[in-house]
Amino acid sequence: MDLFTTEANLQIVRVSSKDALLETDLLCVFKSSILKHEEMYPKISAWLKDKVLPGIEDGSRIAYLGFYNEKPVVTAVVKIETSAKFCHLHIDKEIQDKNIGELFFSLMVFDVRHIANGIHFTLPESLWEREKHFFTSFGFNQAFKAVTQYRKFEEELQCSSTFTQVWESTLAKLPKLIDLHSLDSENVSNGLLMSIKP
Repeated sequence: MDLFTTEANLQIVRVSSKDALLETDLLCVFKSSILKHEEMYPKISAWLKDKVLPGIEDGSRIAYLGFYNEKPVVTAVVKIETSAKFCHLHIDKEIQDKNIGELFFSLMVFDVRHIANGIHFTLPESLWEREKHFFTSFGFNQAFKAVTQYRKFEEELQCSSTFTQVWESTLAKLPKLIDLHSLDSENVSNGLLMSIKP
């Protein structure tokens, strides 16, 4: 399902249960994009086959693809439950530093808002050190050594926060994200036009 396209030629698409059941071209692109990370995450193919794809089919996980000028450059997966998990987020180098991480974090927060009372994820230690400001801006203020170590060459840390804290942080970011990722002529801050029947 096409969520939206931004002025910077970024298109965000949700991979649906129909895509998983019919093994559409979109699903194939998603799978190949995920499997590019197998060198760093040796068990990622088993995770994709045994957890992600069945989860997309039954609705317990949501997968996203981001295309930049029609090239797949972002993959994300969120697990929907009371303790929701941001299972995966990868942004290609060519499109980093464009607030894309904030956009995808916000989308995942919105998709779990009706059920989650907490959100957690794991990440490599170097990413936490490099992007600590990004994660704390969403309410994830601490990172601890994760019980399960996924990566081959680096220690994995875990972050968690209450949903309320993450939700408030996400809402505070929305005006900036809308301004950055709206087409100028369609920016909602310019007002809304509605047409309704009597």
